[in-house]
Amino acid sequence: MALVEALAAKSVERIGTYENVPDVVLVSAQHDRGMYLFHDGVIDRVQRGSITGLWVEEGRLLFAYVSHDHLRIGRFDEAGDTSFWVNTEVGDIHDIRYFDGKLFAVSTVTNEICVVSETGQLTERRRFPGAGDAWHLNCLDSWNGKLVVSAFGEFDWHRQWKGNYKGQGLVVDAQTREVLWRGLSQPHSPRMLPDGTKCICDSQAQKLLVDRDGEIKSVEFPGKYPRGLSYGEQNLYVGLSQSRQVDMLKAEQAKAGLAVVDRQTLEVKQFIPLPVVEIYDVLVLPAK
Repeated sequence: MALVEALAAKSVERIGTYENVPDVVLVSAQHDRGMYLFHDGVIDRVQRGSITGLWVEEGRLLFAYVSHDHLRIGRFDEAGDTSFWVNTEVGDIHDIRYFDGKLFAVSTVTNEICVVSETGQLTERRRFPGAGDAWHLNCLDSWNGKLVVSAFGEFDWHRQWKGNYKGQGLVVDAQTREVLWRGLSQPHSPRMLPDGTKCICDSQAQKLLVDRDGEIKSVEFPGKYPRGLSYGEQNLYVGLSQSRQVDMLKAEQAKAGLAVVDRQTLEVKQFIPLPVVEIYDVLVLPAK
């Protein structure tokens, strides 16, 4: 597709090669490692910066930057042009997605989900209880027509979840705060597949959980922090970050990368390493 070609043309460096992946996959990374495009058997680094949430809408790629004191969202179009939305009312944007015709962004540091207009203004703000980064709201998805968000727990003050996160994580309706999944540990990347299967990265537990009609199975990733999840017809694609004990400046020593998991059997088919410490989001790009 034109967007993939435009991204490939922006390659900063060729990272490596891979085999047996039928989808075009984009991966975001923090700590100024940017974005990585998996296409035609090669991996290109196509953007610099510390990047979190990814989304494609109407032929445009949107990507959020990590900025504690402001919102910054990039827009990349099929012509290869990039523009930005900036707003200083919110910050630490962890995820973005269009839902019901609106662009939603998670402002983790202010414990809210906001709607961003085409001019970068906030037209709606859904604040959650607690001060500062209380719940650690992070990733968005659509489940049965509801916008949902994952969070570390229902806490009252800034980063109260530190040391208290085990089993406190949940997925909630972003409008009503109805709890749809609980008992998680630092969850990220809720996803509902076309057949109704629900998935979540139970990140601190080092698992991908897959709920098929109430039967929950897990895919274990020992020593890794699963975060970032997308899917194609055959595979699930899971971002696996390295432990934060690794020096962030020594990305060449990191063992983060992309796990390719069979959608039906949940077998891990392969692991494709990337020269990053932390992956944030994974997005399968549309074929057309």
